[in-house]
Amino acid sequence: MSERLRIILAPCLFAAGLVATGLFATGTVWGGQAGPAVEDRPAPTSGAASRASSAEGPSADLSVTVFERFGQFQSQLETLTGRIEQLEHELRQAREQARVRYVDMDARLNALQQNAKPGDADTGGSADVALAQPGVDDEKAAYDRATGLVRASKFDDAIKAFDAQLKDFPRGELAPLAMYWLGEMWLVASTPDEPKSARYFYRVFNEYPKSSRAGAAMYKYAVIQCQSDAPKGRVLLNKVILQHAGTLEAKQAQAALKQQCQ
Repeated sequence: MSERLRIILAPCLFAAGLVATGLFATGTVWGGQAGPAVEDRPAPTSGAASRASSAEGPSADLSVTVFERFGQFQSQLETLTGRIEQLEHELRQAREQARVRYVDMDARLNALQQNAKPGDADTGGSADVALAQPGVDDEKAAYDRATGLVRASKFDDAIKAFDAQLKDFPRGELAPLAMYWLGEMWLVASTPDEPKSARYFYRVFNEYPKSSRAGAAMYKYAVIQCQSDAPKGRVLLNKVILQHAGTLEAKQAQAALKQQCQ
């Protein structure tokens, strides 16, 4: 090679050496051989994309939370709706029971008014009242005042009057009738008290089994028992049917076994 040619090629060879060195350092394939591996790094994201990515997580969490809360509220609403329907059903039952009690009591009061002798209407011709005995007139007067308050729908005042009668004549001839009416009055008082009503009904048929009100008192007591102890209530209703066959109370007991005390 001539001296002139070497001078011309020298800069080109030097440049080619620099290029080869750079390619080898960056791991570029050279002559079929792979250079050193270059570390993979994620491409940088722009500012807007980065902000969108960071905001996506909390937004998704918030959506899930709102959905869960909505499901909870819906479940609570369904529970409350069911409870309201149950309370409405219980209210209708209570109103029907009150209506039946009122109709029954009204029928008895009408019978009381239509008879010339108050004792006959309440005793059904039995010997509950003995007007010839000393002091009975006073007891009868007290009883008449109390039943007059019942007819006037002054139930709370009637309770006080019957209580006074029993206090003055605790073992009088009209005592079982006063007890029976106290049982009735505590069912329709301004503040009804079924346990107290049941105690008076129980006293009538337990202490005065021969009273004309024994069957009615046992029936009323049985119906109250059906609400807390159905088996016991059914036993008492069957007892009414057997011991007072052919009476209105026996028919009512048969109906109660099918409807109220199952």
